[in-house]
Amino acid sequence: MIWHEASGGVVPPGAVTVGTTADGERLYIGRVFHDGTLTPGKIHPSHNVCYIPFAGQELSFPNYEALVLQ
Repeated sequence: MIWHEASGGVVPPGAVTVGTTADGERLYIGRVFHDGTLTPGKIHPSHNVCYIPFAGQELSFPNYEALVLQ
C-alpha cells in the first residue's frame, strides 16, 4: 500500500474502500496533515473532500492523501 496525493473528491485507481454511505456511495481511506499531525479520515467523493476527526468535530479538507493498493 502507498499514499497518493489527491484533491477535490478524486480517488486514484486502487484506492482502499473504508465503507459506504446510507445511499451506497463508497468512502475511501484518506489522511490529512493538520495541526502538526497526520490524521486518518474518510474521502467522500461527492462532497469533494476528506473528512477527519479533530477536537470533537469533523473537519473537511479539499487536499489529502488517499491510501492505494499497488
